[in-house]
Amino acid sequence: MKTTAQIKGFKGFNADMTCHGHKFEAGKTYTHKGEIKLCESGFHFCENPLDVLRYYSPTDSNFAEVKADKVSGEKSNDTKRVCSEIKIGAKITLSALIQAGVSFLISACKSKKATSGDYSPSATSGDWSHSATSGNYSHSATSGNSSPSATSGNYSPSATSGDCSPSATSGENSIACAIGRNSKAKSTLGNWLVLSEIDDNYNVLCAKTVKVDGKKIKADTWYKLKGGKFVIAE
Repeated sequence: MKTTAQIKGFKGFNADMTCHGHKFEAGKTYTHKGEIKLCESGFHFCENPLDVLRYYSPTDSNFAEVKADKVSGEKSNDTKRVCSEIKIGAKITLSALIQAGVSFLISACKSKKATSGDYSPSATSGDWSHSATSGNYSHSATSGNSSPSATSGNYSPSATSGDCSPSATSGENSIACAIGRNSKAKSTLGNWLVLSEIDDNYNVLCAKTVKVDGKKIKADTWYKLKGGKFVIAE
């Protein structure tokens, strides 16, 4: 089976730092003995940080940057990969994972655009820029201020890191993330919102996630964090 050189990636874990029954620790390197096969055997990780959120809940999981060696040439519908040797880096916060995801997409796209096909990422980095996707398994991200991001396909996260930048999703199994100052997010029933609260001196006060359950958190309604609580944004 063909393998590639070392690849930087990101990995999710359960709250106790386990993954499929294997216990991991930061700073350690692990080797899988035997054949590796995507989604079956070996150590799995994602090149795109946002793809990790498809496999691990944003509310009760741990995340870490990893270095993968002896990586299989197999590829899935997203950036999930499998390897036989993996080094676990320090744990990172959900906000850091999302920021890394925005940077990953910006680097991959290098331009302002909207996409409509499945598996099609879109990303922008300038202020007052828009990014949108409508295909399934497609990502949208912006890093500039006052720059909205939106997705309508299934399994399609939307993320923003700039100030005053809204994030919205309408497809199933999707996440709307907005971690810039004075930002907001909305999504449809059953999806997740990820928001941060930042003061005027750009100190991060908190970052939280919540599921759109139709009761405490209404569908298709803009929310922001205020005083550590999810409140409807004006």
